[in-house]
Amino acid sequence: MNFLERAEILIARGIPVIPVLPKEKKCTLPGWPRQATTNIAQIQTWNAACPSSNTGAVAKLDGHVIFDVDDMKVYESALRDGIDLNAIRTFKVQGKKAAPLGHCYFKQTKASRLLGNCDWRFMSRATGKKLATLFDVKAHNGYVVGPGSIHPDGPTYAIVDDSDIIAMPDALTAWIAANKGVIWTEQGEYGPSATEPGNNAVPAGASRPGSLADRVLDILNNRPQNYDPCDLTHYDAIKALIGKHGYQHRHEADLAIAQFLFFKYSGKADLVATDFARMKLHEKRGHYDQTTLAAAKQYYREHGCQPATTCAGWPQPVSLGSELRPVEKLDLNLLPASFRPLIEDVSDRMQVPPDFSAATTLVALAGCVNRRAVIQPKREDDSWRVIPNLWGAIISPPGFMKSPALSGSIAPLRKIERDWQAENRNASLQYACEAEEAKLRLQVWQEEFKRAVKKGAAPPTRPQDPPDAPGERLLMLTDATFEKLQEILAANPAGVLVVRDELTGWLAELDRAGREGERAFYLEAWNGDSLASVHRIGRGTVYVPHACVSLLGNIQPARLRSYLVDALAHGPTDDGLFQRLQIMVWPDVRAEWILVDRKPNLEAIATAERVLSELAELQPATPLRLGFADDAQELFFEWWAELEAIVRGGSKNGVELHPAMVSHLAKYRSLMPTLAGLFELADRAADGENLSATDALTINLVHAQQAAAYCDYLESHAARVYDSLASPAQLAAQNLGKRIMAGRLSAIFTTREVYCNDWRGLDNPECATAALEVLEACAWIRSEQTEPGARGGRPTRRWQINPRLEVRRAQ
Repeated sequence: MNFLERAEILIARGIPVIPVLPKEKKCTLPGWPRQATTNIAQIQTWNAACPSSNTGAVAKLDGHVIFDVDDMKVYESALRDGIDLNAIRTFKVQGKKAAPLGHCYFKQTKASRLLGNCDWRFMSRATGKKLATLFDVKAHNGYVVGPGSIHPDGPTYAIVDDSDIIAMPDALTAWIAANKGVIWTEQGEYGPSATEPGNNAVPAGASRPGSLADRVLDILNNRPQNYDPCDLTHYDAIKALIGKHGYQHRHEADLAIAQFLFFKYSGKADLVATDFARMKLHEKRGHYDQTTLAAAKQYYREHGCQPATTCAGWPQPVSLGSELRPVEKLDLNLLPASFRPLIEDVSDRMQVPPDFSAATTLVALAGCVNRRAVIQPKREDDSWRVIPNLWGAIISPPGFMKSPALSGSIAPLRKIERDWQAENRNASLQYACEAEEAKLRLQVWQEEFKRAVKKGAAPPTRPQDPPDAPGERLLMLTDATFEKLQEILAANPAGVLVVRDELTGWLAELDRAGREGERAFYLEAWNGDSLASVHRIGRGTVYVPHACVSLLGNIQPARLRSYLVDALAHGPTDDGLFQRLQIMVWPDVRAEWILVDRKPNLEAIATAERVLSELAELQPATPLRLGFADDAQELFFEWWAELEAIVRGGSKNGVELHPAMVSHLAKYRSLMPTLAGLFELADRAADGENLSATDALTINLVHAQQAAAYCDYLESHAARVYDSLASPAQLAAQNLGKRIMAGRLSAIFTTREVYCNDWRGLDNPECATAALEVLEACAWIRSEQTEPGARGGRPTRRWQINPRLEVRRAQ
């Protein structure tokens, strides 16, 4: 079978696949967890590239879990614990005779999802090296080699049970949780082995749980019928066992089984209040790992167990609105094919969402084109022309690699900048020489002219004046004063790209008193076609026939919110400046992180450099004209009509939009043609087409479809931004709500206890009181006034936390 035929066996069962090296187990596909797919078109592409590739079956999160049995000892140990692995009928694949069970495929359950990727292995205490692996579990972006592939040792992976894939049984999940981890043993021995004191190694064939689990069970099962929840004897006994045999030596398997049984058998409705309180205490002391805690909380949710608190008379708390609105995930197929490898390479090496590198790459592409091209969105009316410059921002909390992702995406532009700087230096040296020669010729002429006048002879011919100083050719800049930017644009009629690492600093500069002219200039430069004629005493006249600026930078969510609350409050700064950031992305950042240490994709970088270099050589004096092909034109008209209905109606799908969101979407009229034109230029340049040899191009339907879909994707991110706006009191309430859910305040507290903690936005009585009143309106807390005592004094206002929040926190 070829790769396609082998892959069809897996995708028919809903299992995503990746290509693996022929007769190997290694996948060299960059960022393979994200590329795992069931899409037949992509699989056919991989098959065409290498039909002999092995198939990798990927266990995606919330999809499948694959139990890889490597040793018969696993079967024997599970059988003694009452689990017959052979009797479980599910899809099974055998890779080598030494492992007759091979790969057992299951659907993930809530419990098996928590297993993650784990194994059960023997390690040498003497050398620290692995002696043997008994089983592996792939449950979160792990993969195994699929059926029909060839094992490195020669055999073909064969299907031994063609049953339907079933959900992993809870008993098997619990058994794996009890047995995963490490057994330390002597060098060269993982069979019969003398158990060292405190070593916890087990002889071959022995059941993994061992005596610690049995003793935990004894403690839990032997509690009296009239068990008092306040009696902590069994907790102290279990704590002593874990501390002696598990926590002290970090034997993960014994610790895991003790915790699992402890949580499970404590899960009774009348005991949960005390049990959970003790669990939280042990958690703070480090006795329980996060995976096991998550399993315990999941168990409580499934069995309806809640802490026994009195909630009568308390309403359900209302959401404080701190949750981020969901956004669309980026599909790389929406981007020009010429830049997809670069975007994927940067995002994979930096371990950042591809949204970051995609947004910065598109703005860099726009900054390279600017006024070197012009787009006519309508078929007949040529009075509306769009300059394909863009403003963009990537939004993420600090520490999530925004700046490295930005730097990596604009790296191809830096090479062009270096070449241009060398040309600028040569031009400057040539100008200095010519100017010096002209000056000397003028001095000679002056002397000859004086002598001729004295003698009454004809004066000599005046030499040419010194040449004008050459303008500095620039493609991008990071900072410039308002006045210097005007001079730069006068020398660079195509426009420039301004890159600011922190856009909030730039926005704050424009808000300062006396900077109104600079703010207005940027507003006009966004259009890309505005005339700027500046006359100043001392500076003379600076004439910019077409001010055009593309803008790129980063913003932190907290600073973004604080800026927007003020900027959009119908004040003097509510002039649409922020809405001009059309390429604005705020993606979710994956919790997991993968170490990627490899060289950059030099081919992708070279392609990007070649495309951008050709586009940068287009002449702004005769810009390249682009218009839609007939089918693309119809698509644009339909898309535009839908946009106008939203903008003019102020709502979408019956939901009223924030006025700032409406203003933002209004800017999409030019965004879609701009993106379509940039995609067309990029892919044509990548295909080797000489763009300098033509004066007009048509935008095909594919690029128009990509642009329209990318606008929809950007709309979801813009909705997240404007949906996150809140007043300072609301933000402070959200912050205080997080502290309450973290248990930072007692059930009854005073306002003073809040502001004395110096929490952000809550560090004075006024801010704390405003936040508390918001929480009271949302039924999170209730206030009560205590009267002065016999000795007098002022009344005290106390706040009581809604006990329903304790239930929610326990879950």
